[in-house]
Amino acid sequence: MIISFNDVIPFKKEMMEKHGAYVHFHDQCGAQFFNLEEHTPELQQAIEDYFAAKGITVKFSGLMFRLFSEEELKAEENK
Repeated sequence: MIISFNDVIPFKKEMMEKHGAYVHFHDQCGAQFFNLEEHTPELQQAIEDYFAAKGITVKFSGLMFRLFSEEELKAEENK
């Protein structure tokens, strides 16, 4: 799922202010992903909750995570 940079800024700010976590954002040729410097279960839950409130699912792979719409998630699961 592609989100605008205007949506990324408040997310990064909230994670820093509430959790002291710097979130790296990567936007390359139509693909976006985020990565963390440190992963904790509490931080993962905060990220999942933040995006769930917007109807977006987060999939983690180690320190990296991506965002998926409901349609994209279904397509990923059917591969």
